[in-house]
This record gives sequence, C-alpha cells and structure tokens, in this order.
Amino acid sequence: MGRGDGRFLKAGAALLGTLLCAGGAGAQQADTVPPAPATVPRSLGQPPVWQGYLGAYRAAGGSSATPVVAVYGGAYRAYRGAVSGVFGVSVEPLLTVSPEVHPGVRALFTSRAVSLSAGVQFVEGRNQLESIFSWNTAILRGGVLGHGSMLRVDWTPHGTHRLAAGFQVPLHPLAGHTRPRRTGVSLPSAKSAPPAPMLPIPEAADSALRAMKVAGADVERFSNAYPTVANGPLRRSLDRFRARVRALRDTITAARPGFPNGVTYEAAEASYHAALDAAFTAVTPAGMAAEVARVARREVLHQVILPVNALFGQVKEGHTRLDGLRANADAGFARWLADSSGIPEVDWPAIQQVNRAYGDLVEEAYRRRMRNGARSRALWLPPQLALRPEDHDEQGEIDALIERATDAVFTEENRITYLRSADVQYEFLRTIRAARDYHVLWLHDFMGRNRGEYDAVGFALTVNGYLAALTDAVRAYDRTHHLPQYFIFLDQHFYDLRDGRLWMTLLEDPLGASRNLLASDSALSRQLGDQLTALQRAVEGSRDLQAEASKRGGSSWVRRQVKVHVSVTLPSDFSFRSKHIVPGVPLVPDNIVRDHRKMAFYDLREDDPNRGELVIAGAGIGEQYASGTWDDRALLLRGPAAIRAKVAARDLLRAHGLRADELPEVLGVSAGADALASLGGDPRNVATVAQLHNTPGFGTKSSTVARAMLYSLMPRGSMMVVPDPLWLSSEWAGMLVGAAMRGAEVYVVAPSILNAPSAGLPQVSTTHDLLAHLLVLGEEMRTVMEGAGGALHIGIFTAKEDVNDVRAQIAEISSGLRRSRIARQAFPFPAALVAATDSLPTMLELPTYAPEALAEDALLRLPQLHQKTQFFATREAIGRLVMLPEWRDIFLRVFATRIRQASAVRDTAGAEVAARAYMGVGLTMIEKYRSAIPEPGKDIFYLSLGSQNQDPRGMWLDGEATLLVSGVGAVVAVPDFFYLLARSTWVTRLDQLRRFYPPVDNLRRRLGRMIRYAL
Repeated sequence: MGRGDGRFLKAGAALLGTLLCAGGAGAQQADTVPPAPATVPRSLGQPPVWQGYLGAYRAAGGSSATPVVAVYGGAYRAYRGAVSGVFGVSVEPLLTVSPEVHPGVRALFTSRAVSLSAGVQFVEGRNQLESIFSWNTAILRGGVLGHGSMLRVDWTPHGTHRLAAGFQVPLHPLAGHTRPRRTGVSLPSAKSAPPAPMLPIPEAADSALRAMKVAGADVERFSNAYPTVANGPLRRSLDRFRARVRALRDTITAARPGFPNGVTYEAAEASYHAALDAAFTAVTPAGMAAEVARVARREVLHQVILPVNALFGQVKEGHTRLDGLRANADAGFARWLADSSGIPEVDWPAIQQVNRAYGDLVEEAYRRRMRNGARSRALWLPPQLALRPEDHDEQGEIDALIERATDAVFTEENRITYLRSADVQYEFLRTIRAARDYHVLWLHDFMGRNRGEYDAVGFALTVNGYLAALTDAVRAYDRTHHLPQYFIFLDQHFYDLRDGRLWMTLLEDPLGASRNLLASDSALSRQLGDQLTALQRAVEGSRDLQAEASKRGGSSWVRRQVKVHVSVTLPSDFSFRSKHIVPGVPLVPDNIVRDHRKMAFYDLREDDPNRGELVIAGAGIGEQYASGTWDDRALLLRGPAAIRAKVAARDLLRAHGLRADELPEVLGVSAGADALASLGGDPRNVATVAQLHNTPGFGTKSSTVARAMLYSLMPRGSMMVVPDPLWLSSEWAGMLVGAAMRGAEVYVVAPSILNAPSAGLPQVSTTHDLLAHLLVLGEEMRTVMEGAGGALHIGIFTAKEDVNDVRAQIAEISSGLRRSRIARQAFPFPAALVAATDSLPTMLELPTYAPEALAEDALLRLPQLHQKTQFFATREAIGRLVMLPEWRDIFLRVFATRIRQASAVRDTAGAEVAARAYMGVGLTMIEKYRSAIPEPGKDIFYLSLGSQNQDPRGMWLDGEATLLVSGVGAVVAVPDFFYLLARSTWVTRLDQLRRFYPPVDNLRRRLGRMIRYAL
C-alpha cells in the first residue's frame, strides 16, 4: 500500500458511512427532480494516447525529374507530457505516386515544441532506408487552413526527391478550435472627423489646467512606484534600482511653490481636483461649475478610465490612442450639456474646450505609461484621475466601481463557510454525494499516481465519491427515474504529469472497467473491485433502467448514462502560438497556458439558490493537498453569488469548440428563472459576494481587474494583508507600493524556501529579487509612506509546526507575538487578550491527542504556505472590530473548532461538523460587530480567496477563480490572518532576507526572470 493509504482508507470508510446517510436523505427528496434527458451531454473527453493525422505533399528535386505526389497517415505519441511536446515518436504509412504507386512507412522522433522531426523512411522500389527531416508549422493561429492544419516541409538529403511540401491535418475534431484565433482586443477608434478648433479660454482656466497637469503627474507617481528592474548582477541591479527610486523620491519631496517640504499624495490629489474645479469655474456661469465638473469626471471615468482598466491583463492591439473612448466621453458630456445642464449655449464652446483639455491630460497619463515601458497588458489608469476621495470611501461605492470594471455582480444573502485545506478533500467528496441533479468538479490536478504509487486521495474520491454516488443513484432509479450527471473539467498539464488518465478512464466507463485495474496493490484493487461489482449489480437489478435501455440501445446506452463526463481542457495543440505568451520570445505555444481554477459545485439553480453549493479552493485532489504540511484555505458558498460558476462552465465548453446546442442542459439557465431568487432571509446568509474568473489565455481577466481595483481604491488608512506562495509579479508589487505611498498599511507575506510549495531555482531567484527590490523601496520611500500614514512590511512565513497540531501552533503564535509587534499592529487586540494566548491550552483543557491528516506528505518538509487569501479593511473598522469584548470566547471557540478539525479523521462527522462550527464562530463575530457599527457602509472590509497567485501567469495567462467577500462577512477570516502574521518573521534589511532566500548567480537570475511566465 502507498504512503498513508491505510490511514486514509480507514478514515474514508468511516467518512463514507456518514456521507451515505446524507446521501440517503437527499435521495428521498429526488422525486421532485425532473428526469434526465435521454441524450447524453457532450464532453471533450480525454486526448488519445496516439494522436492521428492525415497529410499530403508534393515532392520535387533530387535525382528524379518526375514530381512525386504522396498521401500519408500518421500517429504521434508524446513522452514526458503532450503539453510540453519536447519529445515523442511518430509512425506514418504512406503512398507515393510517381507515376507508379509505391507504399512506404516512416518512423520519426518528433519534438512538437520546436516543430522538428527526424527519422527514417522506407519506400517500396527504393530498397533502402532514407534519412528524413521535417518541419511543421501552422503559420496562422489555429492552422494554416484552419482545424489545426500545418504546413509541412520534408527533406531527405539522400533520397530520390529531396524536398517535399504539403499540408497535415489532425484527426481530432476539436483541433484548431480550443483557443481563440485572435490574441488581443482593440480599443475603439473615433470616426474620422476634422479636429475641433482650439478656442481661446480665460487665463484663469488656462492657469488651472496647467496646475492640474502638474498635480495629475504627481497623482500618477503615487499609483505604481516600481521602476523597471535593471539587468546584471544583483548588487549592480539593486544599485541602479535604488538610484531610480531615489530619483522618484526626490521628485516627490522636492520643494516647490506651495509645497516647501515636497508634495504628499493627499495634497497632490486635492490640488488636482481643485484645479479641475477651478478650470470649469472660469468658464461656467456662477453656481454651476461643481455640477459641470462632476459630469466631466463621470464621463471620463465611465467612458475612458474604466474601459481601459477593464482590459487590464489583456493584449491590446493598436493601443497607442484613446481617441475612440474619448469621443464617447465627449459625446456624453455634450449631450448632458445640451439636454440637462440648463447652461446658455453661448458658454458651451469654452466649457467643452476645458473638458477636452481634461481628456488630453488623461490620455497623456496613458501614453506616459507606454513610454515608461509598460506592456499593453499592464496599462492601467489611476482611477483617482476621475475620482475624489469621497467617491470611494464607502463599501458600496467600491463595490459599484468593481462591478463597472468587471463582469462581476455583488449579491447579498449568501452563506459562506471558511475552510482549511484538509477540509477541501472532504467537501469535494461530500458535494459529489450530495448532488441530486448534477455535479461539476473543475480542477488543475487530480492525482493518479504520486511518486510512482497510486494516490490514496485520488483513489478515494474516485471510488468512495463518484462510483459510490453512481451506485446510489442507480439503486434509487426505479423510484426517482433520474440519474444525476457528473462532470469533470481537468487541465491537461498535470493530467499528463500525475497520470490523471488512470482515474479518468475508470470514471468515463465504470461499467466496462477492469476489476484488476490496480492489480499491483491488492487492498486498493479489492476495494475497487467490490465497488465496481456493486455498481454492476445495481444496474442489473434496476427493472426500470433495464426497460429504458431496451428502448434506447441496450447496454451501450446504459454505459453512456452511468458514467462521469470527463473533459480534459486546454488539450495540447501546437497550431496555437503567439509572441504574447512570454515577452520577447516569439512563437511560444499556447500549451503553457493552464486552467488553474479549483472548484466544485452542484445543483445550482437561478430560481432556487438554496439548492446547491460552490466550493472555491486553492488546492487540487491528491495526497499532498490533504497532508499535514499543506497550508491552504477555501470557501464554501451557498447563495446567488454561486450561480456565476455555471456561466463560467458554459464559457469554458464554448471556448473549446462546443456549440450552444451541444452544451449540457443542466448547466443552462434554469427554466422560468427570470432573476436570481432570494434565499429568504435566513440569518446565516450574511455575506455579500461576487465571483470573478480569469479566462485562460487571451480572454477577459476579471479576477485580475478586481484585485487591481482594490489595490487602487482602498482609502487612505486602510490595511492590506497579502500572503502568497508565488511572489513573481513586479506589477502587483508596484501597485502595493503605490498603495503604501498613498497611506495604506501593506503586509506582504511570502514563504521561506523551506515553506515554499514551488521552490525551484527560477521561482526562488525571482522571489528573492522581487522581495529585495521591495525592501529597497520600503527603505527609500519610508518618509513618503510615513508622511501619508502608510507602511510596507515584508514578512517571511517560517512556521515549523504541523498544520493540524493545534497545541504546537498556539505555542508558535505566542512566540511570534512576543518576537514581533507586527501582528498586534495590524490587529490591535487588547493587550490582556493577546497575553492570554499562552494560557489557551489550559483554558481549553486540551486533551492529549495525536494530530492526524487525511494523508501523509511524500516529502519530509515544513508547512507549505499555499494560501492565496487577501484581506482588506479600513483602520477605523479594524479598531472597532478588535475591541469587541466577545473576542476571548471567540478565540476559544476557534481553537476548539480547530481541535475538532484536526481530529476529524477519527471522528467521522468531524470535518463537516467542525467546518460548520467555524461558520458559527464567524456568525457570532458578524452579529456582534454589526450591532456596534455607528455608520454602516463607512467601515470597509474585503476578503479575497481563490486560485490566483501573485505571479505573471495568474495575472495574464491562466484560468483563475476568485470569491470576493464584501463587507462584514469578511471578518470570518480575521483570526486566521492574525495568526498568519504571528507565524511569520519580519525583515527590513537585505542581510535578513538572505537567511531565507540566499541570492543566486546572475545567469540563473536572468533565466528565472525570463521563464517566470512559464513556471
């Protein structure tokens, strides 16, 4: 048996008993479920091991003057992963006509990654082996003739016909359809029209516009203060970086008229908006300037700034001008001026002239970003160019701005449960068994084998989850006449590397699966065989299912119904290449793009949000994700915000080439659902939530845009806690530094090398560089940050205790609180409460227990920080929250709940009951806090959780999913963030950083920066 198999199988059997009870209860309600459609929903299936193709070519040259025409078939098999395409073999039977017909065969070693093949061929009549070299390319995205077709050129240096050219077409029906042909988006262009004449305006207006231009440049400097990183050895790179940062600091702090000690962000913002108001005052009748300026800001915000920022993360084609967006803003302003303003027409030209100058300033900020080296994907306009502080100092205002910039919708009356990583595997299993209509599991990793052995967690989800659920559904069929539909969306990258094919093949055809599939492990093989036998007997024993089968095609119809519909997404397709994957490297295949989302949902209906649930997580399925070393979080959501997952699932299948009429009916909009129904005032439904997705590749990046909006819009005096395992993106770092310079307290947490799940040399070197540059920024910009009330703190997660050992974690937290004030500074709980942490084990009367995990890690290592959670709050809100007297009891309940969770393997109901208990803790905090709020809406909280990392891949390339909790519901995570900060070591100097991230040589640093997009 594999590592941890015995422990997991015992726990799985006990847990299965609990879930069977839940499943039985759900089955009794299934009479109300409509019958499943007679047709089987189409899925993408699994990519074939041998991939077929057809081709034809015409050859000329060599010793023969007669051209040769040939047709051939072929089969290609990849080794070491079809996605990488580094190495594979191809076999090609062929027929040549010259003019006689001669059969032949080729055998080739093929590297699709570089489009080259080499091998030998034998053609009848030549009686010798001939060497052959081939080059394949699609020329156009999706195929030179569409359908993934390739131009192919062969060279046989010693053959009769040395050069041949033709076309090759894959046989897979979705080839050339699984990615977009177009890689970019275009900003709208204005209809050609003569430029408006420049009209004279009063000197007061002109002077105000000049002052506005200066202040606007200052506002922009505070939005992203991360200069371009210089190449070269680290010391030289940091010296150059420091010089650039100092130059920026000196510009900000230099004395100037009206600012003898330099400009602060608050003063720059106030000066900017005062100058805009003054410019309109100079050309507007008395008493009307404020309204004119308000409308001008509104039009620039909605027609220029937000449309540009909504494309953040996407490649922009022809992105040098904003004339089309500006034309929309000018037209909207002109309509208001003529229809609603009441201003005499004689004043319109001067007012419009000032408005055009305002637009010029915003466009100049856009062009300045381009001149400073920003790639089109990273172009971002500071919203403060159109927003005053009072426009984004309330929760609802920021929510509305995020909605305008993304496709998100914040909905109320959602129920959330905050989950640990160990709970995720239970929740995935529970949701499979709870589904009565349909279930979707959407992952980047479903481990088949772990270091050569069968993965115990993957096995349990397959057998105790899917096969058991299918068996229950078939047994109930004579009563319900309904079979739930199960879908798995699995990204091909780890599907190849972790042998995901093992479980997917079993689930696609469980009635035809071999009982000896796992013959090398007798215990697992027996359990699998027993479950397959139980499923087969249930099918044979269902009178109504057999009767239905006799009308619809017999056993083949049953096998198409009693299965899991598997779709391996982003299948390998080298006909899609682009220069926009890795900057500076042309023709990189889209294959390196991944769908990184990790989620499961079931039975979601627009007309009944109580019906199903959604889990969004940061972990996949496998032993490593369920071990005591994996430190991650997830959210369980019930309510209208969950429905967006169905839309994303439909979008995914459509993006892979399925037509609207081929999509699964159960994933469509619920019949008769004109609008999302309410959950009915349940007091547990306290959360306002939006669900956001990044489309893989070149599509919309709503999760990225929402994150950037939060970094840009949180008011002065806010706090941002941002842990992540992959700190590789200078764009995110720059935005956070800008937030600190505007007055936010920013807490960046990265794992040490020993606590990093991805500790390869490129990741480590790039993380070291980024953190080193952040330390330089924090040092050189300290006076600027402190003047605004902000700060930048760099923490290294250095926890050593098992994530399930609650007693050891309490001691580690106590030590961290004594060692550093950072956690207490971020969450200033009363001193007596913090001091009581040492006494928690006694107060809890903790029993002696051995913390257990669902599975054992294959590696002996420290806790691996894999959290992608982020917490935002205004300082006033945190100050009120931490002073609640109920916190002592809440802390006790938190740790008591964690004890229950840590013992959940032995307590069969522990995982689910403990997770619900933690939700109860959150509800208590929310209820007490709500009763203490003096001004609802002024206290701002956000909690972000999902799959997106702080790396370029998550920002630009990969599919990602995020739940954004707005408002008081976010406080359920406060204890978790407090303890995270306490278990981190805070660094302020480069020599301290080197203890956790030793620097590497320049060659490897440069390599790490270059390939960080592919990591």
